[in-house]
Amino acid sequence: MLYKVLKNGSLIDVLATFFPDSSKRTLNTWIKVGRILIGTKKARRGDQEVAAGVSIQVQPATMSTHRGLKILYSDRSMIAIDKPTGLLSVPQELPGLTSALCELRKHFNTENIHAVHRIDRETSGVLLFARGIQAREALKELFAAHTITRQYIALVGGVVEQNEGTWESRLIELPNFIVKETHDPQEGRHAITHYKVLERYEERTLLELNLETGRKHQIRVHAANAGHPVVGDERYYGYPARRLYLHAKILTFIHPFTKKKMQFSSPVPKLFYRLPI
Repeated sequence: MLYKVLKNGSLIDVLATFFPDSSKRTLNTWIKVGRILIGTKKARRGDQEVAAGVSIQVQPATMSTHRGLKILYSDRSMIAIDKPTGLLSVPQELPGLTSALCELRKHFNTENIHAVHRIDRETSGVLLFARGIQAREALKELFAAHTITRQYIALVGGVVEQNEGTWESRLIELPNFIVKETHDPQEGRHAITHYKVLERYEERTLLELNLETGRKHQIRVHAANAGHPVVGDERYYGYPARRLYLHAKILTFIHPFTKKKMQFSSPVPKLFYRLPI
């Protein structure tokens, strides 16, 4: 993330204004491990002076796990990560499978980290966790109120003709964990997905999708029922591929405690642009 210095001061004091929930000890650690750039150069000391107008960049910390999990941001209330494809968001009763939640609890050596939403195992991208019960409830309220912007990128089958539009329906989960649309107003939950065409290929379309609601498998079911299943989504009749071509690109919201605008992003995997698959 990139920040603009508003007035002259020591680096540690400037960082404290950007990250009021982080202790100076934590900020000094970021400096020591090389996460802070002043302009294009790595910062070396917390007491060095920085001038107004200078850009400071905070590079994401990489957590050393066998799954390549990356921590995008961490404070006293939350942790944002970049989840790789193939990793569960939370534990399931399946032997031998780890999860992002388990990896974070091991890394921070605490059980006081909690899931506030999920993305599918084969979906990659931004995922948010809470630190503590109070933060968990506050973040869950933001998701329930749909005040969080959740943007995805998907490669789907066929050529989507309209440049943009909305998919809206009621979704219900069956006992076999498959999600389907229902026309019964007493069943399921309301689901709304907005889409925009980014690129059209001969037999594929690259879409930007914004969730107005966040139901299980929402994008996958909406895309499939529109006749454009996500590439690699064999559960919902997608064309077989090396992975599910669905990526959680951006998560934006107002911090429930500091009231600052938070935005986390994950670069779209390059293979989304390499055709044929």
